[in-house]
Amino acid sequence: MAEKQTGHEQLEERLVDKIRKRTAMYLGSTEFFGFVNYLVCAFFVEAAFVFQSWSENQIWSFANKGRVPDGGTHEAGMLDAIGQLEHGQASSSVGILAVLAIEYPQVTFEGCIKARIGNPELRRRVADLVSTGLKRWSQENPDEVEYLKTIERFQFADIW
Repeated sequence: MAEKQTGHEQLEERLVDKIRKRTAMYLGSTEFFGFVNYLVCAFFVEAAFVFQSWSENQIWSFANKGRVPDGGTHEAGMLDAIGQLEHGQASSSVGILAVLAIEYPQVTFEGCIKARIGNPELRRRVADLVSTGLKRWSQENPDEVEYLKTIERFQFADIW
């Protein structure tokens, strides 16, 4: 009989599955998945991401269960934390494909269609939590960390 999954395990499985479906056409069979999930004092952050060989990032952001198409300070915080991992472990020329979701009671939306988050404190809070999760992940997955060092930026052939 299969073990019953906890809510956290089900959520992680759904997010990672979403990332796999979104990235299949970009990545083929090579995968590097990170997943971070923390709740601290009414602030919840969750991030699932994959490194890929294109140099630009594609991030799907959410705040309080709503889409935030233009990102904001929470997205910058996640990129800060991933940048710390990259400087120590990966080539800085690779990009990421990610889903980032936060729950925060005092979210301040910017713009007339609320397409961006402007809370300055979120950058540091998200960076700290994602960094903590990445450190734990890198200790638990040393082979994946070594694989990160081998990812090279995609380049078109010289004839283009």
